[in-house]
Amino acid sequence: AWVSYLPQARFVGRPVNSIMTTFESGWKITPEQLDAICRLDPTRARLLILNYPSNPTGQTYSKDELEALSEVCRKYRLLVLSDEIYAKTTYDSSHESLVTIYPEGTIFSGGLSKWCGAGGWRFGLFVVPATATWLSDAMATVASETFTSTSAPIQYAAMSAFTPNPLIDKYVEQCRSILATLSETVMEMLNVLEIKVHKPKGGFYVFPDFEPYRERLRRSNISDSKELCQRLLADTGVAVLPGGDFGSPREELTVRIAFIDFDGSEALANYPEERIVDRAFVGEHCSKTIEAVRRIVDWVCSF
Repeated sequence: AWVSYLPQARFVGRPVNSIMTTFESGWKITPEQLDAICRLDPTRARLLILNYPSNPTGQTYSKDELEALSEVCRKYRLLVLSDEIYAKTTYDSSHESLVTIYPEGTIFSGGLSKWCGAGGWRFGLFVVPATATWLSDAMATVASETFTSTSAPIQYAAMSAFTPNPLIDKYVEQCRSILATLSETVMEMLNVLEIKVHKPKGGFYVFPDFEPYRERLRRSNISDSKELCQRLLADTGVAVLPGGDFGSPREELTVRIAFIDFDGSEALANYPEERIVDRAFVGEHCSKTIEAVRRIVDWVCSF
């Protein structure tokens, strides 16, 4: 899960139960896992934090998977913080919001940072259930005593972003198309290795597991995800983040690769008129990212 959730919960003195996902489940929480934790204390008030498409894995939940999770949520009357800030980056536009399935208990979290390319503007939003006005009132009180409000220019920008507009729709479609083709290219390159990795469904991350190389890496004094990332950076100049930073066991050999080191404005300016983004396009306009992945592949192959 995203790195800030755990320290934020601890900052306000809340205990945290981490649900450890697996490669076999697509790095996703299962209803059985959720039920097992809630069953330990059925009447306890709980908040489930769900992030999809996921940072760091690029995976997302289908409607059927969300419905199965929502059954457990209703059973134990859970409040869910559904972090869907990457929703509009879902490559096939199939994102299903948990709000439509579990409206009475879902807090929707979103913003402009990812799909709108406005990360530095720091504009986020929450949609709180009508039954939880106590929560929205408390959040407003905290906001008024800290950052007060979002600056007026950013509020106007947000109004433009959320107002139906063919130009914005075109921008989002083109961004998705570039990221989808780039993710396929990255996957093709990584799949020459003996690693475990799922094809991303949205966002701009891939989360490979180098466990099959453990013994070979161990002979070079690499035994966990942090050491793997440090050595990769020292040897190749490519920076990735260890899976341990996102809550995975430190001894795992998972890493997050972000495939966004390219000039998005330049890529969009050269978007093909026929609206087909192929390997040649990303090879020309996303060359730094592809070169970085090539270095990773060559480095792993050297062991």
